[in-house]
Amino acid sequence: MLNAVKSEPYIPPMSVSDAGLAMIERFEGYLAQPARLPDGRAVVGIGHIIEDASACRSLSYAEARAQLREDVKTAETAVALAARARL
Repeated sequence: MLNAVKSEPYIPPMSVSDAGLAMIERFEGYLAQPARLPDGRAVVGIGHIIEDASACRSLSYAEARAQLREDVKTAETAVALAARARL
């Protein structure tokens, strides 16, 4: 009898295109300085939410673009795991 090896789910390689990132940026806008939200969190960069507003710092445009790319990875992974059809 073979022992089954449990592995992590396969996440297909997919990513938001440059045009998609540009669309997100147009919608969200760029904030160099953090802006406090009514719920105590803050937003900075290109729609990046910080849970602890007191820990928030300003971001250069280059840093904001890099953070956006990281933020989008969460959504890319969620879509890849939830998709029931080949994308």
